[in-house]
Amino acid sequence: MPRGCRGWFSASSSPGYSGSATTNGWPSSLYGSRNVVFLNLLFLLSIILLPATNSLDGSYGLSNAVAALYGLHLTVIAALNAGLWWLVNRDDRHHPEFIGSLFPVLVFLPGTLVALFAPQYARYIWFLGFGGLFVRRFIRRSPAEFR
Repeated sequence: MPRGCRGWFSASSSPGYSGSATTNGWPSSLYGSRNVVFLNLLFLLSIILLPATNSLDGSYGLSNAVAALYGLHLTVIAALNAGLWWLVNRDDRHHPEFIGSLFPVLVFLPGTLVALFAPQYARYIWFLGFGGLFVRRFIRRSPAEFR
């Protein structure tokens, strides 16, 4: 860290931080590996590419190839999101966030298959991917699992 930024950017002055810091000023509870950072960057890259496939779908939405490409892109975004949630919740507990992030993957896969044969109906199946927001509401944690 640059010498002039040491006091300005320390873990103890970060908003919301209330733990103890290590000798270098960063909280000891932070973890992450090169693979986690790489997966997060792939997730962000897939989101950055979404306007390109979205405009293709808007212009040539009834094309089987374009609809399948768009569905595949949505599936990759949902799978990377579910992978990141899995990495965060790797313990043996029951996490509604992971189940909610897995639901769109299970919806987008059949939607992409439908897009190969009937692209005009695939968007209605993809719309069901928003059900992941509601699925996690129906999954309850036991009181012992709350942190």
